[in-house]
Amino acid sequence: MIAAETARMILRGAETDFIATSKQAANALLRRKLPTSDLPNLAEILSQIFVITGWFQNAPSVAGVENSDEPKLTSDVIAFFQMLLNRLAVVRLDPAEHPEGDLLYHALQVYELGLAERDYDEEFLLACLLHDVGYAIDRREPIPAALEVVGRFLTERTRFLIENLPEAREYIKTHTIRGGLRKSEHFEDLQLLALLDIKGRNVGVVTATIDEAIEYIASLDSAWDEY
Repeated sequence: MIAAETARMILRGAETDFIATSKQAANALLRRKLPTSDLPNLAEILSQIFVITGWFQNAPSVAGVENSDEPKLTSDVIAFFQMLLNRLAVVRLDPAEHPEGDLLYHALQVYELGLAERDYDEEFLLACLLHDVGYAIDRREPIPAALEVVGRFLTERTRFLIENLPEAREYIKTHTIRGGLRKSEHFEDLQLLALLDIKGRNVGVVTATIDEAIEYIASLDSAWDEY
């Protein structure tokens, strides 16, 4: 009941943070606060979102698909990404670090910078576009939330880039990082994403729309099917 009401509130666009919204839904339905342990988890909320929207209705798992080495940008996955990205438009962080304003604008700036560097690289461009999408799910723990909710639709490389981005940003500032990350075959890509994340924080920059960005990335995904 609470998970279903949370899903409806999120889909109406009234709220962004999944966890905070579940608390509001519980208060509205039960007229009392519930302990966090009694609130629906992310999987339960997602399940209700998918039931209401009809996304992934033929998939076997509760959240649509299992992690895969070659996930595809199906129409359902694209619709889900669009929903989450749209919610970043009302998420604002510390203006000292993010003078550009909302996180959607930031994500689209990073995507544009990534496009200039790697216009052929679907996995890298998805990391550019989705790296902050966890803030539309749980603002307290955005990276774990993103990996739990969106990670199953991404390749291992894209998940790696999103998961380790905070450490890579610190590396740019401090020049220290875990040896395991430095040895990764994706370390150069991770450094580039961190640099673009820092650069993509300007005012007045013209960017693609969400639809344009995802359409371009999906075209790269489709192009691989020809080989």
